[in-house]
Amino acid sequence: METLIFSLFAAIGGGIVYLGYLSYVKSRASQSWPAAQGAVVSSEVTAHRSRSRKGHHRTSYGADVRYEYSVNGVQYSSNKISFGEYRTHNRGPAQATVDRYPPQAEVVVYYNPDKPEEAVLEPGKTGGIVILFIVGGMFGLAGVLGLMGAF
Repeated sequence: METLIFSLFAAIGGGIVYLGYLSYVKSRASQSWPAAQGAVVSSEVTAHRSRSRKGHHRTSYGADVRYEYSVNGVQYSSNKISFGEYRTHNRGPAQATVDRYPPQAEVVVYYNPDKPEEAVLEPGKTGGIVILFIVGGMFGLAGVLGLMGAF
C-alpha cells in the first residue's frame, strides 16, 4: 500500500512538473508571436470560494479580462492574459490586472501564428509557472524518497 501511495506522489509530481514545462515553453514562444490590435470587451475580478477540511472558507481572486482581436479577417476572442496566470488569496494583483485592462481599452494581442485562437496580452510572463515547478517537485521528491525507503 505504501508503495502505491509513494508511486502516486511521484507520478502526480511528474505530471505537475510536465504541465509547468509545457506552460514555460509556450510562454517563451509567445515572445516571438505576431501582434494584432484588439479591444477589451469585459474586465472584472473574479472570486472563488472554497472550504478546507476543517470547514474554513477561503477566497482566491483572479482577473477575468475578455478581449477580441482579428487575424486575417477572422474575429477571435480570448481571456488569457499570460501563461503565468494564477489566483491568489490577495485581491490586489487581480485588481491591478483589471485596472490595466479596462473595458473598451485598445490592447496589443500576441497570437500563435499556427493557432490564431491562442493568444495572450502579456507574452513571456512566467510568474505562476514557478509554482507548478515547486509544487510538482515537492510531490515528486516525496514520492521518490518514499519509494527509496527514506520515510
